[in-house]
Amino acid sequence: MGEPPVNFFGGSPLNRLSWLRESSKFLNAAANDASARWVVFRDGDPLMMRKGGELAYLTTEQVGGVLGPDGRVFGQGREVDEDGGENVKALMGARLRGPVVVFLGVLEREDVKALPTAEFGSAEDLTGIPYLVVDVSKVPKEVVEETLKDEETGAKALELAFVESRAASRTFRALDASVFSLGRSMIDWNLRNRVSS
Repeated sequence: MGEPPVNFFGGSPLNRLSWLRESSKFLNAAANDASARWVVFRDGDPLMMRKGGELAYLTTEQVGGVLGPDGRVFGQGREVDEDGGENVKALMGARLRGPVVVFLGVLEREDVKALPTAEFGSAEDLTGIPYLVVDVSKVPKEVVEETLKDEETGAKALELAFVESRAASRTFRALDASVFSLGRSMIDWNLRNRVSS
């Protein structure tokens, strides 16, 4: 008897770390981790590698130009460079300026699994690769193009292009499919459910 069927766009291997998703300290550390990988969307279409047709996983340095002038990815205050505060629960994981950014979770090593314990409380305890998505639909196209053609970050050498979602999904591996579907649905949810003050 064969393996049970798995929904290709479901069954994400990422640990969502739900008990840490409100902590701006954790989210910023994960977003700025050297191993962090970002998937970029524009109008629902993912950024892909032209050669091989694979989903493009960029580093924080490579997407930095579209994240905005504030060095703080999460936990933003009202003004640029203002901390939203670890004591204000509603602002801990907030992003008030710039494009929508969502922390998807961590792809953990096979031998290590994070459990919600008192010992696991910061990004320093993180074992695995953080995955995040950013939606650049409202970022000026010239800023996006300049960011993706930056020779210093190595993004230019990747030869990247936004590809229509259905066409892009033909070449996905299992991890790509789950990251794409989770990322696209979370971006869509955040765009539809903006909190107004």
